[in-house]
Amino acid sequence: MIITAISLWHAPLASHTPYYMSDGKSCDTVETVIVRLDTDQGMSGWGEVCPIPHYLPAYANGVVPDLCTLGKVIGGGLPLAAIAGRADIMAHFDMAQAGESGFTLQIGTLSGNPLAAAAGLKTMEVLRRPGSYERLRRNGETLMAALAEHLSSTGIDHQIVGDPVLFDVVFTADPVRDYRGVFRGDAGLAKRFNALLRENGIFKSDGKMYPSLALTDGDIARTVEAIASAARNLH
Repeated sequence: MIITAISLWHAPLASHTPYYMSDGKSCDTVETVIVRLDTDQGMSGWGEVCPIPHYLPAYANGVVPDLCTLGKVIGGGLPLAAIAGRADIMAHFDMAQAGESGFTLQIGTLSGNPLAAAAGLKTMEVLRRPGSYERLRRNGETLMAALAEHLSSTGIDHQIVGDPVLFDVVFTADPVRDYRGVFRGDAGLAKRFNALLRENGIFKSDGKMYPSLALTDGDIARTVEAIASAARNLH
């Protein structure tokens, strides 16, 4: 397969807040670049890149990647990552389908690890079950709402940031839109809050909260109670 043409488009993305750089420079708009590769076999591939990670939330919608990578969460904590893509592209990783001329070698340090692969396959099987995603998001929404309710009742400044499947509380009165906002939060207060949760039997690391499908309604209720107790005793 030979690339016969490369096409580029750019689009300005406005930021929600100025991006500050060295030497007193700043910008509030940056260009995202969309690229299309055409091949001699009639196949086209699309990609997008934005030069400043600060603007990731502003990525253009509707551009479906031909290939994507999935991180360690797919293995439930085991050493696993995956490449996913259209079937005709993924076929190039299979000698039986692509033949010698079209085969592309893909290897990794832990490629084929049987334990991680089994965990990844089971993870995908569980997620395909009806209602799995809805239940996962519902668990997160319940915990986010509990954090907001009980911390607000104390009058302690805080922000609940993230998505129902991955979120955290940052103790600050200012909006949190990027990692700088997280760093401006009260880390000491966060550590005390996390310690209080652990005293109530709920483990929370210094980082994010990851709701799980393994959690029962009783587990969620116990976590809400621990949040309420931690909020009352936080000072």
